[in-house]
Amino acid sequence: MKLPKWLILCALFFFILGGMTAGVFISYLHNLPQLKGLEEYHPPLSSLVYSLDDQLIAQFYQQKRVFIPLAKTPQNLIHAFLSVEDTNFYSHHGIDLWAILRAFYVNFKAWRIKEGASTITQQLAKVLFLTPEKNFIRKIKEAVLAIQIEKKYTKNEILELYLNQIYFGNGAYGVESAAGTLFDKSVEDLSLTELAMIAGLPNSPNRYSPHNDLDLAIKRRGHVLRRMLSERYISKEAFDSAISSPLNIIPKSRKTIAPYFIEYIRQYLEGKYGANLLYKKGLHVYTTLDREMQKIAKKALIEGVEKIDLRRMNKQNLEKQKNKEQYTQAALIAIDPKTGFVKTMIGGKNFELSQFNRATQAKRQPGSAIKPIIYMTALECGFSAANIVFDSPFILENADGKGNTWKPENFSKRFYGPTTLRTALEKSRNVVTVKLLNKIGIKTTISYARKMGIKSPLAPYLSLGLGSSEVSLLELTSAYGVLANEGIRVNPIFIRQVIDQNKKVLEKNFIRKERVVSSQTAYILTSMLQGVIKRGTGKTANVLPYPLAAKTGTTDRFADAWFIGYCPDLLAGVWVGLDDNQSLGKEETGAKAACPIWIDFMGQVLKSWNSVSDFTVPEGLSYAYIDPETGLLADGNSPSKFLEVFKKGSEPKTYSNRLKNLKFKDNDFYLNFIE
Repeated sequence: MKLPKWLILCALFFFILGGMTAGVFISYLHNLPQLKGLEEYHPPLSSLVYSLDDQLIAQFYQQKRVFIPLAKTPQNLIHAFLSVEDTNFYSHHGIDLWAILRAFYVNFKAWRIKEGASTITQQLAKVLFLTPEKNFIRKIKEAVLAIQIEKKYTKNEILELYLNQIYFGNGAYGVESAAGTLFDKSVEDLSLTELAMIAGLPNSPNRYSPHNDLDLAIKRRGHVLRRMLSERYISKEAFDSAISSPLNIIPKSRKTIAPYFIEYIRQYLEGKYGANLLYKKGLHVYTTLDREMQKIAKKALIEGVEKIDLRRMNKQNLEKQKNKEQYTQAALIAIDPKTGFVKTMIGGKNFELSQFNRATQAKRQPGSAIKPIIYMTALECGFSAANIVFDSPFILENADGKGNTWKPENFSKRFYGPTTLRTALEKSRNVVTVKLLNKIGIKTTISYARKMGIKSPLAPYLSLGLGSSEVSLLELTSAYGVLANEGIRVNPIFIRQVIDQNKKVLEKNFIRKERVVSSQTAYILTSMLQGVIKRGTGKTANVLPYPLAAKTGTTDRFADAWFIGYCPDLLAGVWVGLDDNQSLGKEETGAKAACPIWIDFMGQVLKSWNSVSDFTVPEGLSYAYIDPETGLLADGNSPSKFLEVFKKGSEPKTYSNRLKNLKFKDNDFYLNFIE
C-alpha cells in the first residue's frame, strides 16, 4: 500500500527532529551540573531574632528563608502544591509526559503559552542548577537533571527541598518565610485559604503577590482551591468556607517594633560572628526585649516629642522649623536593674529618617544627671545626707587646666547658705556639688564612676560635677542601676543566648554581679533621690503612686534635657535634645522636656504590673530627726525637723538648738559642714 505523501513527510520530520533532539541531548549531557553537590547543599537560612517572651521580632538574611521539615508542613499545603503544580508528582520519574501532552494541546488550542508542564522536580532542578532563561536547550537540561534527581532522592526529600527553596516574592524563600511575610504566622498555623494563597505564588511571585494586585491574588487563590477540590483533597464544605474567607495580609512595609534595638543587635552579631554566619547560617538569637514595654515606650516618646515641638513652634518662626534636623530628638532606654536585661531601647523618633542611635552612639553632656555619682562617692567616703555645705560664692583658678578662672552658679543665680547634702541633691544646687567634689576628690569620684559603668572619657576638673564630660544615655542609665540594685553593678545585657542551626550554643550571657558600694550607701542615696521627686526638681513625677527615685539633668543653653529614675525592678532614662546641639528653647529643662516622657512610660508600665515592690531597707541603718538648717539633731518640738537616715554610728551627736547662736568657726559645728 502506497503511503500518503504528507504522512511520509511527517514521519521524516519527526525522525529528523528526534535525531536532532537525541544529538543535543547527548552533547549536553556531559555538561550538566553534578548532583553530588546536592548532598552537601545548604541553602542560605535567615537568622531569627526573638524577644524576651521568645516571639519572633526580626530576621537577618541574604535570602529570607526559614527551613521547616516536611513532617511539620501541613498536609493541606502539600496537597495545594500538588494540585496546582504537579498532580502526578508521586507517580512520575522526574518528567510528566501526560502533562507535556496536555500542555501542548491547551497551548496549541489557545495559540499562546497558557499552561506549563514542568514537574516539581524540574522546577527544583531549575532553581538549584540552571539559569532562568527560557529556551529549548535549558528545558532539555532541566528534564535530564530532574530524572537524575529522582533516581538519587526520595519523593519526600525532593518535596521538602522544593518547599524550602522556591521563591514566593517580597524577598521570601520557602513556605515558612512566605507565611511570615504575608500573614505574620508560622506555616503550621495557616488556615486553608491562607495556604492556598501561598501555593499559588511560585508560578509568578510578583504577578500574584497580594501586595501588588490583591484581586488577581484572590483569583489565583480560588484557582488553587478549585484544583484541590477537583483532586479531592478537600470537601465542598471546606472549599466553600475557604473561598469566602477574608485574607488578613500584613502590610508589605510593616515596621519592626524596635528598629534601633534590632540594629544594635545586628551590628554586634556581624562584628562578632561575621556576615556569612549571620546572614546565611540560620542563627537563633534570643534577646532581652520586652515587646509590650517597647510599644509603650515608643508611644510615650513620640507623643512627648510632639508636645515639645509644638511648644518650640509657638515660640519660634515656623519657617525655622521646616528643616527636619531642627525637630526635637529623643532617646529612651529601660533596664531591669537586677538582671541587666535591656527591656526597651529607642534611639530616635524615626528610624527610617535617621538610623543614628541616640541611646548608644550619641555622647552628650549630662548636666546635673551626673550628680548622684558625686553624692554616692561622698556617702561611701563617710559623709551623710545631713552634712552641711555652705552654698556661697566659689571661685576656682585654672579650673580647666588652661589658666581660666571659673565661678560656678546655681540655676537660680542665687546662693542659699548652709545646705544639707540631701537638700543640695534634691534642689540640684551646683555650687554645693562642686564644693563637695572638691572635698572628696576628683580621682576618687572618677574611680567610682568607672565602677558604675561609665566608660566615656571624664575630664579631671571640678566642672565634672556639673556634667561637663559627655556620656551616652545607655552608660549613664546603667550606672544608676547600682543604686537601684542595692549597690551591685550588673552589666547591661541585650542578648540572652545565640544558638546555631544545629542547636549548638554559641553565646550565653550570664548575670555577672559586682559590688560597687555598700547597700547602706545605695539605700541612703536612693532615699535622697526619692526626695528629688517628692520635694525637688523632679516633683512633676510625684503624680505616680509608686516608690520612685530619680534625677533631672539640664545643660547650658537648654541643649540637653535628661531624666533618669527607677523603682526596685525597673530603671529608665530619657534624653531630649537636638542633633546639632542647639538649644531646645528657654525653660526646656530635664523636668519639663524629659520628665513627662519618663512619667508616661513608667506610669503605664508599672500600672500593668500586679504590684510594685518597695526599696529594701538593709541592716546597719538608723534614723534621727535633724534640723535642716544645721544638719544636727532636732529638738522634739522643732517644726522644721526632718527624719533622716544614717549609717549606724554616723548620726549627729549634738542638738541644733544648743548651737544656734554659735559662730560657724566653732569646732563642734565645723564637724558638720564643709566650707
